[in-house]
Amino acid sequence: MSKKVFYLVLLPILSLGLILRWRNLGNVPLPGQSQDEYSNAWVGMSIIESGVPVGMSGMKAYSVQKRVYINPDRIFQQSASGDATTLNYPWFDHPPLVPLITGGFAYFKGARVFEDVSAVTIRKPVAALSAVTMALIGILASQLFGPAVGLFAALFYAIAPLTTVMNRMVQAENFFVPLGLFSLLCFFRFSKAKEKWWWYLGVAGLMAGVLVKLSFIAFVVAAILLLKQTVKKSWPWVTAGIFVLAALSWWVIYGLALSPSTFANVLLSNSERAYGIGYQAVADLVTTVKVTGTKTIADGWVLASFLGMIALMASEEKNKRWIVLPFLSYLSIFLFFGGESFGWYRLPFFPFTFIALGYLTVELVKKANPSGLLLFLVPLGVSATRVIPTDGIWLVGWRIIPMAIVLIGYLVSDKRVNRLILATLVAVAVLVSVIYNLKIDVSLWYKIS
Repeated sequence: MSKKVFYLVLLPILSLGLILRWRNLGNVPLPGQSQDEYSNAWVGMSIIESGVPVGMSGMKAYSVQKRVYINPDRIFQQSASGDATTLNYPWFDHPPLVPLITGGFAYFKGARVFEDVSAVTIRKPVAALSAVTMALIGILASQLFGPAVGLFAALFYAIAPLTTVMNRMVQAENFFVPLGLFSLLCFFRFSKAKEKWWWYLGVAGLMAGVLVKLSFIAFVVAAILLLKQTVKKSWPWVTAGIFVLAALSWWVIYGLALSPSTFANVLLSNSERAYGIGYQAVADLVTTVKVTGTKTIADGWVLASFLGMIALMASEEKNKRWIVLPFLSYLSIFLFFGGESFGWYRLPFFPFTFIALGYLTVELVKKANPSGLLLFLVPLGVSATRVIPTDGIWLVGWRIIPMAIVLIGYLVSDKRVNRLILATLVAVAVLVSVIYNLKIDVSLWYKIS
């Protein structure tokens, strides 16, 4: 497949993914279900107005805690409890890049006080950035494993209901994931072409990423290890580490200049937070598809993608380390620092697991392996039960048709027929997932537990 054909196919995939994310942008999730979204914008607006970050934290490390009622999007009439909002300043929960982007956008759109901020406004940059994430998933996968893998990976990520909804939220993970993917892509190109400008671009991505959230350090560690493994000279990975520390030091200097004691207390409090550590966190990561702390979405693509990661790890593919190492690096952050409660902590896994699923899909099609039928019945079945009735004649169909498809796949020895059956099943699974996405509106969201 030529590059021109690859990008011609990738473009409608990105358009589809962006359309699905833009639909119900300001309503699903409901405004206020994660007040971090507002807080990020408020921090950015306060920096622009006064130079001092003001936002919500929930940590006791702040000496200044002001309780006020702020009612953006009329959240107290919808999703928020009746408690007053606690504002903290100077706010140091995370580095300020995301607040500056979202708060700057809200300010550009006319917001001057905190209550002017609306979810539909501050979510627009995030949804737009998700198209960049989808593009980077496709391009990185195509560079590592071929264009077919890249297209499948981008497609699966674009239509998975969980990623569709979560890519709308103003959370730091939606900002540092594309930066991490961009850096990995640049460093991979540098390891092959040895052209320094690829290295400079990759380091720029790492420097920006650490100013988004400290958990981005997982991508930094993975990138440095990959440079050390793939480039014979030591200067690329050593210098990259120095530049990242220099970028992070800017935030440290800024925090110490505003309030040394508050900055130190917040860092200490962040290091002590644990939302869910250990085996249960891993089990929930694979089986429970959370969007917020209380809302879940049924999505079989997530489980299928983790099965793809297991298959990629077991393969002899040379370039798999560019996917497996960042995945394991972030998994260590997820386990040791805890991330069970909130769904957005899971987002950094999905680009790598969906690339792995794209790889597994291509391998199954090449070998005409009937096991692929079992794999794609998972996302098809989960989405279909949300699209069509699950009783009466439909229930009989669901009991018979999947078994018949798998049985035919194992009985038919013609590889062309098996490939046709598998391709048809994948196409139907994608189509049903798109329909499921379109059904996730406000009325359905209220029914989701």
